[in-house]
Amino acid sequence: GGHVLLDDQTDLGYVEDGTPCGPSMMCLDRKCLPIQYLNLSSCPTGPNGHICSSHG
Repeated sequence: GGHVLLDDQTDLGYVEDGTPCGPSMMCLDRKCLPIQYLNLSSCPTGPNGHICSSHG
C-alpha cells in the first residue's frame, strides 16, 4: 500500500475513522482493526424497541 500526497498536502489514501475495511473490521487511526478490539459499547434499546431511541 501507499499514499499519494497532492501539492496541497491532500492524502488520497486517507479514509475516515469508522470506515469498513474488511469483514468485521473498521478503520481507526489509519489502521484496519477487528471490531471486537475496539471495545464498542452497544446502544441501549428504548421502551419502544428502537435502538438508541432511533436517534442513530
